[in-house]
Amino acid sequence: YYALLAASKGAKVHAFEIQADIAGILRRNIERNGLQESITVVEMGCFSKEGEATIEHRGDAGSARLDMSGGGVPLTTIDAYVTRAGVERVDVILVDAEGADLEVLKGAEKVLERSRPAVMAEVHHLEAFGGSEQELRGYMARLGYEARTLFGEFSTDLLFLPKTP
Repeated sequence: YYALLAASKGAKVHAFEIQADIAGILRRNIERNGLQESITVVEMGCFSKEGEATIEHRGDAGSARLDMSGGGVPLTTIDAYVTRAGVERVDVILVDAEGADLEVLKGAEKVLERSRPAVMAEVHHLEAFGGSEQELRGYMARLGYEARTLFGEFSTDLLFLPKTP
């Protein structure tokens, strides 16, 4: 939804998805909306390091998360992807990684320092990957970001904006 919305407003979007069936739905919706030139679907997971993981299915497809004990799903970092893909600027990073949000942002440190994008991350389930909301806030604060809490119906998210000098 957010990928389609951003692309419809003129953004170039790189959408990462670990589940082939969800990536297929996204591709179908991209085509239906004529946004093929604006959205790149990347069938990989983002994490703090490159490698492989498996998918832990937890009921509905929107609740699936990475399981670091196995392989099969390729992982990249945002920093590595941006370099390989030749992305010059990143304006927004939206992370909904079912607990791996802090790990994803650890893999984006160079992008966060260079491009200073706005970042939205979910704070639920961070303990599944050894993190906490306090650690996420501290990591982003060390990079010069301030946090705003966004309360939704099903989740609590943090919006991180670069501090102004």
